[in-house]
Amino acid sequence: MLVFAGPDPLSYKNYWDEMVILQQKYDSCPGCKVHTGFYKSFVGAEDKVLYAWDILRKSHPEAKTAVVGHSFGAALAVHGAIALKEKREEHLDLLYNFGQPRVGNQKFASWYNETITDGKQFRITHHKDPVPQMPPAAFGFHHESTEVYYDKFNDDYKVCDGTGEDPECSNQWLLNGNWRDHLTYLGEDFVAQYMTCKLFTVDEDDVRAAE
Repeated sequence: MLVFAGPDPLSYKNYWDEMVILQQKYDSCPGCKVHTGFYKSFVGAEDKVLYAWDILRKSHPEAKTAVVGHSFGAALAVHGAIALKEKREEHLDLLYNFGQPRVGNQKFASWYNETITDGKQFRITHHKDPVPQMPPAAFGFHHESTEVYYDKFNDDYKVCDGTGEDPECSNQWLLNGNWRDHLTYLGEDFVAQYMTCKLFTVDEDDVRAAE
């Protein structure tokens, strides 16, 4: 499983830092453009990601391949899935992204749906979560499918249409977002989970100092 965490949920500045609305050409498909910041962030980590993946694959050669992300980590997960498919020829079994922003233009979304995921990705949204509305569609961005929209209390969901931009799912809250919905998915409080992980995470510098 390849998992990409989102930014610090306690810092709104991190969200705005990632929301510079710039696109760049994407060489894998003609006419495709992607969000510059998300793409550069993944490229900067790609070698380490694939190195770690190779170690896991060697240890578990028969394991299924899953790619998961939350928030801006979900945008990186899109690029991670592409890297596994194109550079490691992995069969992608499970693709689940939570509270994902838009990653590229409509041509990129169509190419990703048809070439990379074979329709196996589920992009989970929660009620009024504002992040799926970023960057705005008006600036040439478009979501991949398939969106699965959960209601306010996470106890009912709708599988949205195949366009990636179903007006009856998260897009209905375009101008009425609620950040609290971004921090809770499927009943899990991401702030609490983040603090738990920070509490028990060992920093690389601490490891080197102890050696």
